[in-house]
Amino acid sequence: MAQSMHVKFKKYRDEHYLGLAFAIIFGPRFKMKFMNFSLKKSDGDHENKSRSILDQLKKLFKEYEKVTFPNFAVTTSSNQDGAHELDDNLMEFKTCNSNGEFGSISSSRKTQLELYLSEPRVELTRVSFDVLTFWRVNYCRYPEHAMMARDILSIPITTLASELTFSIGG
Repeated sequence: MAQSMHVKFKKYRDEHYLGLAFAIIFGPRFKMKFMNFSLKKSDGDHENKSRSILDQLKKLFKEYEKVTFPNFAVTTSSNQDGAHELDDNLMEFKTCNSNGEFGSISSSRKTQLELYLSEPRVELTRVSFDVLTFWRVNYCRYPEHAMMARDILSIPITTLASELTFSIGG
């Protein structure tokens, strides 16, 4: 019976691993580090699976960026004195990187997802931590990422699928 349940568990995990992995990554106490730790313990091909999960997460993030800022552009206006000049200066400033050098910075610009993943994790303690509150508080820093986290973390987890998966009868 235990062998049968183990086979069912592996099938269930393989079918739902992406959603579970995203939920782990959206936890600021865990991020990629815990996901990689878990994969190393359970999957022989953990490096490829980790890369695949991150690629899928980046794909999903791009979709959220499209919805949030579909046609974001700086517009110029010459209605008021100096407005056109100010907009030109802002455009020039926009192309200035952190070293004060001019040029395109789009290739070195990190997405909200990359910024979130590169920041240190929130310390893991015994104190209760509400991950949805974290994303609500950090919405201004990561608007698209926060919406994505809210959508994924609020998916109701039901026991029906797992009960059917692990039932003794089949």
